[in-house]
Amino acid sequence: LRAANSGSVQFILKNSGNVGIGTTSPGEELHINKSSNDANILVHTDGAGAYLDLDSGTSNYYGVELRSGGTGAWFMGAYGGSDFNIYDGSRSTGTKKFTIQDGTGNVGIGTTSPLAKLEVSSGSSGTPGGIIIRGNTAGGIGNIHNSINFSRISGAAPHARIVSVQDGADSDQDGLAFYTHSYTNDNTDPDEVMRMTSTGNVGINTTAPNATVHVIGTVNVTNDDIKMFMQGGAFIIEG
Repeated sequence: LRAANSGSVQFILKNSGNVGIGTTSPGEELHINKSSNDANILVHTDGAGAYLDLDSGTSNYYGVELRSGGTGAWFMGAYGGSDFNIYDGSRSTGTKKFTIQDGTGNVGIGTTSPLAKLEVSSGSSGTPGGIIIRGNTAGGIGNIHNSINFSRISGAAPHARIVSVQDGADSDQDGLAFYTHSYTNDNTDPDEVMRMTSTGNVGINTTAPNATVHVIGTVNVTNDDIKMFMQGGAFIIEG
């Protein structure tokens, strides 16, 4: 079965059952071809809900494969397992780069068996792992550029947080501030309890440590000694 326009075949139904749009030799059940850029498929409804449902009669085989020049570049879905994965490469030979574990919902980057809600792994021995958090906040001394917050699901405010805070005239001069929450009210923001400056000074109960270690408050040492080795620095305790 063919449909042509000005002698050019636009649609064909082969004896095999394959359907071709823009091609006379469909290689799959539905094969759409365009000789110029940007081939698109549009599913539209004037009501609510437009969906693409992929249903496999055999469990754990479903997904979408993205190809380049006929070769699988990325695959999203499941191929022989119940977890959702993103593969670098085809579904059969690609490498799993991202996993959402079935049942637990744990997310793994670089690992297919995440043990927490988010686990990031370098994936190979001898290669360090890492996470980079980038912000685009305005520069200025005291401005917070990035943060990691810890909270209960029901909490309106974070119960603890670690933030990078600018402590110099240049916006690249960032230190770390540590916050804890001692209140019984979930709506109260945590308080800063420790600061590590961009120069390496550490302050406890001070946001402006002026020595390598600067403590405001009481230091209690039990059944041990305090040993200080001074090499041109300072150790300050204020009460």
